Amino acid sequence: MAALPLLMWTLATPMPMTDDDRACSAIPRKTEYCNPRLARWLPHDFHAFDGWRRGDARLNTPPDRFVIVHEAKALDFPESTRLERKTEGPATMGVEAVDPVHHRVFMHTYCCGAEYRMLATTTGPAPARLPVADLSGVRTRGGIRLGLSSREVIAKRGWTRRYRLAGRPGMTFMDYVTMQKKAASGNDIELYAGHCPDGMLIALRNDRVVSIALEQSC
Repeated sequence: MAALPLLMWTLATPMPMTDDDRACSAIPRKTEYCNPRLARWLPHDFHAFDGWRRGDARLNTPPDRFVIVHEAKALDFPESTRLERKTEGPATMGVEAVDPVHHRVFMHTYCCGAEYRMLATTTGPAPARLPVADLSGVRTRGGIRLGLSSREVIAKRGWTRRYRLAGRPGMTFMDYVTMQKKAASGNDIELYAGHCPDGMLIALRNDRVVSIALEQSC
């Protein structure tokens, strides 16, 4: 009989999260497959609506989209390129391309009714075989690109509060959303489900943009 309470305690006690679990849970992905080494290498700056829920986002800003500048023309990215053919298969975890020359990565993932696209700087070589492309010309249609200062971002998108997040030392964040009012509760995003709200989360290190995440919930 003594073994029964021990068994019940064991079943009721959640297993502690490992470093691999934490790395994988931080990446919204379109399959259950996760490569922990790749997850640790990828930036974790998604969730563009979190700042809005806390009241840290600029409201009523126009939506933005990624483009690639080619021969003085801004073409929708990645739709105007061949990258879409390279995203099949779970092993890439949503990575559409890496640029080892300019140290950049472009991701496109889906999770929980939301679509995420992110351009970010990288550190060191990718720990997995991934599609390679020149990402130096990728920016948003509104002119947000990697390397801008917070003042340059504000000049293009308007003033918004800069804030920090626990566990991200040396980083500051700026949020822009299409919603016209502040969140009344953590679940307010559901109220906008029929309107496909957009959000932009910009991460800066040493006052320079190191990642741009665009999120659309629909």
